[in-house]
Amino acid sequence: MILFARLPMAVATGTSLAVIAVNSLAGWVGHLGREPIAWGMTGGYLLAALVGMTAGLRLSGRWGPALLRRVFGWLLLIMAGIVLMNNWTAIAALLFKRS
Repeated sequence: MILFARLPMAVATGTSLAVIAVNSLAGWVGHLGREPIAWGMTGGYLLAALVGMTAGLRLSGRWGPALLRRVFGWLLLIMAGIVLMNNWTAIAALLFKRS
C-alpha cells in the first residue's frame, strides 16, 4: 500500500491491521461449534499482539519513520525465515518431488 498506492505509513498500517482483524475474526467465527478452540494458543497470540502493540507505540515516539520501516522489514524477514524453516519438509517435498 505504501509503495503502490502511495499511502502514508500510518494509513497503510491501520488499513492492513483492520483487514487482518476482520479476516481473523471471520475465520474464528467460521470455526465456532465445529472444532474446539485452542484457548492456550489463542491467548498466546493475543499476548504476543499486545506486547508488540505496546512496544510499537513506545518506539514510534522515539524512533523516526525510516528506522521503524527498517526494523519492521527485518522483523518480517526473520518471521518469513522462521515460517520457511518450520515448513521446509513440506516445501522440499513439493520442490524435489520425483515423478
